[in-house]
Amino acid sequence: MSDVTGASLEYVADLLSSDYTPPERAEQNPLQALKKMKLYMYARSQAVLEKTAGRPVVLLSGGVDSISVAATLKSLGQDPLCITVLASKGKPTDRERSEKAAEHLSLEHIIIELSSTELRSLIAQLIITLETDELWEISAAVLLRAAFECVEKEGIKAGPIFAGSGADVLLAGGKRLDFTRGVFEQQVELENLVWKSLHASFVYERNIPDFYHRILGSNRKRLISFFQTSAAWEATCRMGPETLFVERQAQGGVKTFDKAVLRNFVAELGLPEELVWTPKEPMQESSGIIGGIENLARELATDFPGALAHSDPMNEPSSHALARWFLHCGLDY
Repeated sequence: MSDVTGASLEYVADLLSSDYTPPERAEQNPLQALKKMKLYMYARSQAVLEKTAGRPVVLLSGGVDSISVAATLKSLGQDPLCITVLASKGKPTDRERSEKAAEHLSLEHIIIELSSTELRSLIAQLIITLETDELWEISAAVLLRAAFECVEKEGIKAGPIFAGSGADVLLAGGKRLDFTRGVFEQQVELENLVWKSLHASFVYERNIPDFYHRILGSNRKRLISFFQTSAAWEATCRMGPETLFVERQAQGGVKTFDKAVLRNFVAELGLPEELVWTPKEPMQESSGIIGGIENLARELATDFPGALAHSDPMNEPSSHALARWFLHCGLDY
């Protein structure tokens, strides 16, 4: 594994040479994969802590990625502040999981619960700042802006702010493989999925190249995208399907879980199973931000002419509410 950086992030795909060929996904031993993951988790944490002095903060979503970072820091004797951002009317699923994780690790935990008014105000600011109204960009920006505002309010002027971002890219989070195919075909399919994701996400020229600079300004260097490094790529690029996917008994029957190597690492650190083996949810959804935006859209739709004549936009099916907005905006929108 190459030197592990303490920097905020690395644009890994941009750093690969033009003639680089990814290695075969031949690592089949989950224990060997776990060993590599452990080495990376501790090396990355220590590199960041040595580079950036001050109390660390973890943006704790309740998913296994951010929990793994918080648990690693705790095992290194750190006392990070955990911050969770939720949209109060978006039906977030992160609240219970983040509370359980922080309690299990005995870490200070602040939950920021955005009201509809606060969410609407943040969205209005960020649409101007980012010059886009794209759903996923705005939703991610809301989470970061609210969390960093909380850090400032708490008076934490220095120190790294950890996010578990990048794990989905490297460990095929949210992806599915065709396990009816042969081992080699599965390896090729996995590599194609990860390679495509790497070149879509770990590059500077994304949808908004200066995304972090726009929403965080000079504070952007404090944000640690934990898994977005060349060393993380090197540690994981040979991991095969057997190390990244596993079948387990879950509510409703046997289910296939992704990011198995990271989940096994978190389990080894003693986190309870209900926090380790949870279904994958994008943070924009699990935080309730997207649900909160939907609620705002419904609230606004109640003011449309004749909106309450046949049904209530606040509780009608989402397809009906979406159709209302299309009709209201007009065909030339």
